[in-house]
Amino acid sequence: MLEDNNKVKQLKKFGEQLFTFFLYLWSMMSFSMAQRVGWLLGSIVACFNSDIKRVTTKNIELCFPDLSQYHKKRLIKNAIRHTFVTGAEMPAILFKKPNKLLENIHTVYNKELMQKLYEEGRSIMILGPHIGCWEIGSMYYPQHYPAAMLYTPPKIKILDKLIYQARSRLCKRMSPANHKGVKMLFQAMKNKEVVAMLSDQVPVDAGGTYIDFFGVPAKTMNFPGKLYERFKPAVVVSYAVRNGIGKGITLYIDDLAPEIEEAQKIPGIEDPVGYAFTKHFEEVIRKFPAQYQWGYKRFKYNPEGIDFYKKDKQ
Repeated sequence: MLEDNNKVKQLKKFGEQLFTFFLYLWSMMSFSMAQRVGWLLGSIVACFNSDIKRVTTKNIELCFPDLSQYHKKRLIKNAIRHTFVTGAEMPAILFKKPNKLLENIHTVYNKELMQKLYEEGRSIMILGPHIGCWEIGSMYYPQHYPAAMLYTPPKIKILDKLIYQARSRLCKRMSPANHKGVKMLFQAMKNKEVVAMLSDQVPVDAGGTYIDFFGVPAKTMNFPGKLYERFKPAVVVSYAVRNGIGKGITLYIDDLAPEIEEAQKIPGIEDPVGYAFTKHFEEVIRKFPAQYQWGYKRFKYNPEGIDFYKKDKQ
């Protein structure tokens, strides 16, 4: 029995090494070539039934119910393509040098805002949606400011290790979204530093608030709102979108303060920060709809218990 367990461990270790080697070989491609390969793979996958196509279709139908059949099919296909582009970019992000990756950012809109807020001696909270190339977008900030970041570890352990190593090359303070991560962000806020997180993820614990996302109730992180109440940081929304396949990335920085102030005036809004960033994300997604991560089960939880992602019986 012990011998069998050792064999299983050896096979698992070999599988992890093979997987890592494959990712490393993939990373040898230029970033633009990897995007083109991802686009091609996504074009193929979009022609067949799959879980990612099913979830993407359901999310787009929920969020854009008035879209014509033609435009809906077109958006679904392009969304799947961009999902595969995101996957195809990942090996380069894991293994290439950060400075080389950051060369893909051709334009940064409103970077003066970040500099102004930082020079005022304020802590800054950066919130972002899963749109475009968020991995490279997140690299921009620890290169210029002292920063701390939360992330959600993937289920594959070796991938979690590689992603942590890659992200911590620039951001020395990375932590999973757990108690340790919360303490780390609290300390960064006290030190008047920059904290960043992708805030359109479904909360992993019992926390969260239901906020309409494109008119559909979505369980939304309330942690940014709690940070805001405690430390009163400046809040910005940041997102990095592709200018086209192989044409670089544009990074946007938007001030969320006016929208938070407006949300605070609306009666019955439990979490003004969550409401503000959700509505801002909607505006961003409407501008770049195909680049949003529609394959993610954003409506996994529903206040009425509806399972939007239940597979139809054959």
